[in-house]
Amino acid sequence: MGRSNAKLRWVAVALAGILLTGAVSGAQAPPQNSQSPTLEPLPPPFGHRDDNVKTVEQVQIQNAQNAYWQKQLTQDTAKLLGLAKQLKEEVDKSNGRTLSVDVIKKATEIDKLAKSVKSAASFASQKQ
Repeated sequence: MGRSNAKLRWVAVALAGILLTGAVSGAQAPPQNSQSPTLEPLPPPFGHRDDNVKTVEQVQIQNAQNAYWQKQLTQDTAKLLGLAKQLKEEVDKSNGRTLSVDVIKKATEIDKLAKSVKSAASFASQKQ
């Protein structure tokens, strides 16, 4: 029984090989022209617009958003500068061995504000 299964497999492989070689050799390559036709892009259908084109309203909204972000960024950096100056004054007043709780709170607030300014600045730079 083992030999008959082996013979069947061999016959199946041989037939598959014959069929595949016949299919490959029987397939004809399409004729190649030295000049291939060039297709020009079609214009968008009537009533549709290109997504990359912005309307006047979109530009105005974007300009308003940019102005808001710029104003917010300016206010936050001014506040950050003020906090940094206050922190420096408090650290200068300390004895060098210990820091007050206010100094630590102010440093934490500066850290949070600095991260906020950084994320706002990176967001604004991505929008351009």
